[in-house]
Amino acid sequence: MSRPVILDATSLLAGRADAVERMLAADLTPPSGAIVLGRRGVASVPLMRVARASSRPDIGVSKIGGDDRVLHDIVSWLLDAGDAAPPRAPRSRPRQGFRDAMQFARPSAIPGVMPGGTVFVKVGLQGWNDPGLDHWMESRPDLVGVAIVDDLWSLDHPEYVPGETLATMRQCFDRLARSARALIVPTEVARHRAETILGEPGRHGITLHVVPPPSELAGTEEPPFSPSLAANPFVVVAGPLESRGNLAHLLTLWRERVIAGQPVPKLVLAGPRGSQIEDLRPLLDWNENLKPYLREADGLSPMGLRMLLAHADAVLAPDFAVGSGALVRDAQAIGTPVIASAIPTFREVLSADARFLHPLDGSGWSKAVGALRAGGSRSPTHKARLPDWSTFRATLQAIVTGL
Repeated sequence: MSRPVILDATSLLAGRADAVERMLAADLTPPSGAIVLGRRGVASVPLMRVARASSRPDIGVSKIGGDDRVLHDIVSWLLDAGDAAPPRAPRSRPRQGFRDAMQFARPSAIPGVMPGGTVFVKVGLQGWNDPGLDHWMESRPDLVGVAIVDDLWSLDHPEYVPGETLATMRQCFDRLARSARALIVPTEVARHRAETILGEPGRHGITLHVVPPPSELAGTEEPPFSPSLAANPFVVVAGPLESRGNLAHLLTLWRERVIAGQPVPKLVLAGPRGSQIEDLRPLLDWNENLKPYLREADGLSPMGLRMLLAHADAVLAPDFAVGSGALVRDAQAIGTPVIASAIPTFREVLSADARFLHPLDGSGWSKAVGALRAGGSRSPTHKARLPDWSTFRATLQAIVTGL
């Protein structure tokens, strides 16, 4: 951006950042900087540390390489006509938090020396009520606060939010509305939800903007089509494995079809284990009926994910609540059939070619899965222009310039 930027990197250094936050972090260069929020207030972080933590997803992964072990293992399993080898155990992810983030911080004066008009960017709803952030922003009224939020769904679905987070959600939004000059959300659905909370336009002096998130598949090459892989029936669920994704219902459907002797495709869960995973463990880890048909693919590169999407019979999205629906949007853009919950966000980001079902329509989902191979195996996907980081960056710049 033309102005210096201060990025809240607390989630990044705690291992909880999304793709947008990682991309923003990878773009930081002096005189821009980064901060973390901790018990002692706001502290700065060396940009070198932020750059290493960002692990920018669209660099170094544009081609399929021999180092994409996750993709190699999944493809080997999909091509195996007999009983597959035991699945690799899901990667353990140590729980990290503010203490882990603070060990990379130093209490320097960067929050105070940045020039007037510096843009402060914070991704996500949580943390806006932090007392240290509150004090710092009150001492720097010349900062231009920009909030990029895709988790407004949590206000309407508190049952999928950890208890300690649930208690502060509304406080976070109220503080955001007082401190930020711009609120960027991914969909019109999210904009409408924000407007219902904020009230009449201009009441809080904050402007609302809808900016679809960049695709994590953007910049990847179109993968070579493999007839042998496409000949094997399989479907993909893309994104974190969480209760709000309605995976318990989907896995139960798979189990019931297996027990009844009905055909099912193999199921690839392309994402890390997220919050509230305990309810899914019996089906993910211990159910013998499911093991031959189920694999987790945590750690896929963007190219690896695109390779699977290009050959899958469909992407399934039975979610109760989503932020942006970006991965499902991108899958449909490259030509992968989509079966999704009939929730407002999916209806907005997906075209009418998608098949929409109520998330709890067990019979409908079972019939849809059973009919996947009726039209034969997959044909090659088509080229598509996916929203990329440069477009998102330019839009963000235009918003900041207009403030």
